[in-house]
Amino acid sequence: MLKEPVLIVDDNKMHLRLAKTILETEGFKVLTAGDVPEAKSILNYFHPALVITDYSMPGPTGIELAHWIKMDPRTKGIKVVLMTSYLPEDLKEESWEEDCDGFLSKPIDSKCLTEKIEDYLGSRK
Repeated sequence: MLKEPVLIVDDNKMHLRLAKTILETEGFKVLTAGDVPEAKSILNYFHPALVITDYSMPGPTGIELAHWIKMDPRTKGIKVVLMTSYLPEDLKEESWEEDCDGFLSKPIDSKCLTEKIEDYLGSRK
C-alpha cells in the first residue's frame, strides 16, 4: 500500500538517491528534483503531501522554495521539511520555522528518516 506522496529536493545526487530509496522501500511515492526551479516545475503536476528540501543549493535555497510553496494557494497545504548539515547563524534563531514545518539533519539517518517523515505527516495543520 502506497503512503502519501513526497518530493525530495537536493542538488546532491547521492542524498537524493538515498532518501528516495529509503522512503520508497517504506511505501512512499517519491519524486526528486535537483534544484528549486525543477521542484517548482514538478509541483505544477505532482501534489505531494510533503516536500523535503535541502537548505543550501545553487540558485534559490530551500527556504526560498518553502516560502514559495506556503505563499502559493495551490501548494500552501503541503508540509515542508528543511534538510541540511548546517544552518547559517542568521537562521538558527528559528526563522526557518516561518515557512517550514520541520527540520532534518544531514547526513541522512536511514533508521530514523521514515519515522520522522511519518511524524511530520501525522501532524498535518
